[in-house]
Amino acid sequence: MLASRRNGTFYVGMTDDLARRIHEHKTDALPGFTRQHRVTKLVRYEVHDSREAAFARERMIKRWRGEWKIALVLQENDDWRDLCETLQLCRPGPMDPRFCGVSGDLGGCLGEPAQAHRTAPTSAPLRAGRSGRPPEPVSASDTA
Repeated sequence: MLASRRNGTFYVGMTDDLARRIHEHKTDALPGFTRQHRVTKLVRYEVHDSREAAFARERMIKRWRGEWKIALVLQENDDWRDLCETLQLCRPGPMDPRFCGVSGDLGGCLGEPAQAHRTAPTSAPLRAGRSGRPPEPVSASDTA
């Protein structure tokens, strides 16, 4: 999930190569929505076991209201940092300081298993959202 700024315009998409896709957004390599609205900040990502699961999740999130997307980002990235930098996908290039120079898919680009890639651990387990809503933290009383 990309954003133009905190609480700004969102772009939700899926890719097999996160580093390449981030590079395309940050360098305005392709015309379209993200270039027009300056949506370049990676604020959330998820790893899925299959393309079908990723596509279903993408379609679900795209239907969400903006407030739900904001809540989803805040669960693990409450300071809205650019995760491209956190994941070391962004490296200065010779001509463009926004260049992302690592290639490969998310699961292999940092040499760790895909399931190890998370933006930040949450303090509470999450319960799947109902009616396409974002997941909710599970309280201690729910697990007892």
